[in-house]
Amino acid sequence: KFIQTLSWSLNFFGTFFILAAHEHYTIDVIVAFYITSRTFAYYHVLANSLAHKQTNSQELTWSWFPLFSYFEENVDCKLMNEYEWPWRPIIDFTVRKYRQITRLRAERARNLPPQ
Repeated sequence: KFIQTLSWSLNFFGTFFILAAHEHYTIDVIVAFYITSRTFAYYHVLANSLAHKQTNSQELTWSWFPLFSYFEENVDCKLMNEYEWPWRPIIDFTVRKYRQITRLRAERARNLPPQ
């Protein structure tokens, strides 16, 4: 519930700031927000109905979202709704890059001619 509320509030703030910057017409922003939010919602409703093997899910799939079968062809069960923060991969990547940089600097310092 928290992620959904955060997502909606960020969407509204983004919409507001796009309109406040006078970069787009209001109708453009409203139509874009409506299309993207409905596409996201329809896609996930179809994913849940297909995961639960509800009747008429194949017909719904092709009528609402033709590429859905391609995107979900290897998924045969409902995916768990679990999230975790991505800090560990980011920290590992940063430490690895830092070690590479310090090793390169040390090698360059060793290879410099004396002054």
